[in-house]
Amino acid sequence: MTVFSTLKLSLITLLTIVLSPLTPASANSIAISRLYDWNQRVYLRVKVVDDNNVPIKNLNQADFTVTANGEPIENFTLVKPEDVKPDPSRLIILLDMSGSMNSPDNSGEIRGIAATQAIRSFTNYMETQNLPTEVTVIPFAKRGQGCGNEGYTPPLVTSEAISNKFFAPGSTELLNQLSSIERKFKEKKKYKRPCGSTDIRQPLKTAIQYFQTNYAEDENISAPKTRLGIILISDGYDQVLSSDPSELGKVEKLIKNSPLITINTLGYGLSNGKGEDRVDTVVLERIAKASGGFNKFSGDEAEIQAALEDFLTALLGEYEINYQPTITERESQQTVEVGFATVSAKKRFRINSLPTLPLDTRVQILALTLGLGLILVVLPFLSWRWLLEKNA
Repeated sequence: MTVFSTLKLSLITLLTIVLSPLTPASANSIAISRLYDWNQRVYLRVKVVDDNNVPIKNLNQADFTVTANGEPIENFTLVKPEDVKPDPSRLIILLDMSGSMNSPDNSGEIRGIAATQAIRSFTNYMETQNLPTEVTVIPFAKRGQGCGNEGYTPPLVTSEAISNKFFAPGSTELLNQLSSIERKFKEKKKYKRPCGSTDIRQPLKTAIQYFQTNYAEDENISAPKTRLGIILISDGYDQVLSSDPSELGKVEKLIKNSPLITINTLGYGLSNGKGEDRVDTVVLERIAKASGGFNKFSGDEAEIQAALEDFLTALLGEYEINYQPTITERESQQTVEVGFATVSAKKRFRINSLPTLPLDTRVQILALTLGLGLILVVLPFLSWRWLLEKNA
C-alpha cells in the first residue's frame, strides 16, 4: 500500500475474520460470541468446545490463526478465559426436591442437604471471583400419593417466582433461599419432609419461557449480552420423559428454539443409570446436548460443587483475541461479516473507530509532509528573500 493510497482512509472497514484452532486438542466447534472495536483495536470473544460441548482449556496463541480480509494477522494478542472480564449473566438452578432427595449420597449425607451446601459453596466461589452474575435457586417436585396430608412439596414453578428471586452471589437473600430449602430436609418429623416425585418438564419449560420472554435475541454482535444459564440438578427420573420419546422430543425442540440459553444437567445419587436408585442419564444428556451444554454425574457434595464450577466455566469461559486492524481503502460493502463452521468461525461487523496508522507509514507521511513544505514554502520564501536582498 502506497502512502497516497493510505491517505484514502475509511471510517468503515469491511473485515472478514476467520479463526481456527490448530490440533493440540480435538475441537468439535468454535464460536465467536462477541466482536467489537475499541481504542483502535478489534476484540473477539471465542469459545472452543470438544465433542461433549465441554470448553477446551489451556490453549495458547500458537493454537489459533487469525485472518482479516483473507490476509493473515500475525500480531494478535490472546487472553486466557481466566483473565477475560466476563459478560453479565443470569443463572437459574433447578433443584430436584423430590422424596428421594432425603436418601443418603455416596458420603452418607442426605442429598438435599449436601446439594444445598454445595450450591452455597458455589455461590461463595462466584462472590470471591467478583463475577457479574445473579442467581436463583428454584426447588421443584410433583406431589405424589406418598406425601399424605403434611408431606412437603415446593410451590409450582412460575415465571413470577423466578423473576422475583434473582440475587447476587453471597447475598443474604440468596443464602436465605438455600437455608429455607435445607430446613425442609432437616425437619424432625420425617412425614413433613419433601415427599414428591421428579417432574422435570414443568420447571424446565417455565425457566426457558421466562428467559425467552425477558431476553430477546439481539443481532448486535458488539454489545455485551447477558449470558443465560440453567443448571438442572436431579437424583431421579421424569417418568413421562423417560418412557415417551415424543415428549422428550418436544422438550428438545423447545430448547433448540432457545439458542441464547445454555442448559447443563447434573445427575446426583448412588448410581449413574443403574439399579432402582438411578438417574436417567439419557434424558439429562439429551436435554443438555440440545442447548449446547453437557451432563455430569456426582455422588457427593464435593463432586456437585466441582460440577457447578465446570458449568459456570462453560457459560462464561471464553478466550479473547485482539489486534490492530489494517487500514484499507473504502470497501464497497460497509458491514462486517462473520460466518460459522465446525472448527472455524466467520462474522461481519462494522468498525466505528479509525485505527492508528502503523509507525513506518506515519514516518513516511511525516517525511512527505516536511518535504512538500520545504519545496512549496521554504524554498520559495528563501528565493523571494534573496531577490529582495539582491535588488536592495
